[in-house]
Amino acid sequence: MPFSEFFPDFPMAFFPSGVPANELRDGEPVSCDLCSKQITDLCYLDNEHTYCEGCTEALVKKLTGEAVAFAQENCVVTREFPKYDPSREFRCTPEQYENGDRESYTPNAYICHCRHTRTNYDDLIAGLDRDSIEDRVYYDAIRNRVDELVRDGIDSVMETDEDEYEEEL
Repeated sequence: MPFSEFFPDFPMAFFPSGVPANELRDGEPVSCDLCSKQITDLCYLDNEHTYCEGCTEALVKKLTGEAVAFAQENCVVTREFPKYDPSREFRCTPEQYENGDRESYTPNAYICHCRHTRTNYDDLIAGLDRDSIEDRVYYDAIRNRVDELVRDGIDSVMETDEDEYEEEL
């Protein structure tokens, strides 16, 4: 079973959403915290900081290089990958999902299980702040790298001829 179709064809790349400057501070002028330029169109928020588009692009570019290097160095496989058994595949019904019984055994659920239990993904993203540009860039770099490791690990285990499947995911 080719699992590559369950991974994006391109890496995630974060760029914050802009907010119209005239919607902030009751129409008062908004200035970039880095270059001090008055912002007349979109401004980008990072916790308590406000940036213009040019400074945001430069910041994201700088942080992306650092984050990718961090992810390459720190993301690791922590346990052997189980082999996926297509004969056990099942999906919860919409009613079960709505009632909180969301357990399924699908290729996507298997990949998610591998990401969270076979790598240090959860440790690396713990404490990242969704309102921080830096943390969002790091999250995407970590997720992209872990997805590479999971895809390679799954491909490797699925290429074996053994029909040994892990009983309990």
